[in-house]
Amino acid sequence: MKHALGVVVDHSLRDIEFVGELPVIAKRQAGTWGILLISVAEGGLDAMIQSLQKHMVSIAEDCWYAHFFGNGRLTVVYQDAVFAVSDGESTMAAVQYGNDHGVPLEQLDFYPRTQAQAEAYFGLVDGALKD
Repeated sequence: MKHALGVVVDHSLRDIEFVGELPVIAKRQAGTWGILLISVAEGGLDAMIQSLQKHMVSIAEDCWYAHFFGNGRLTVVYQDAVFAVSDGESTMAAVQYGNDHGVPLEQLDFYPRTQAQAEAYFGLVDGALKD
């Protein structure tokens, strides 16, 4: 079964208890932020995105995003918008949206976005994320 990997910052959630409902496979701290790596079966990605959006901080309060990658796709999820692109396509619309809502450009790199990058970023053993 194919999976998408996702990166979610715990501060992006209105209710931290929602973290317990996420399929977290790794976590790391970056200052006060807990950065979560989650794995979602390809067929469950749309439902996960909808659930995540319901639990994210309102865009009217602060702008946060999560992103999912795998199977040749990158999906950037804001509380009120979703941008999906194929590998190699421009992420300019997702970057512009975030920047227009106050996210600094340097935070709009959607990293990691490959399995190897995720393994390195979260300190996992090479190949740990293979199906």
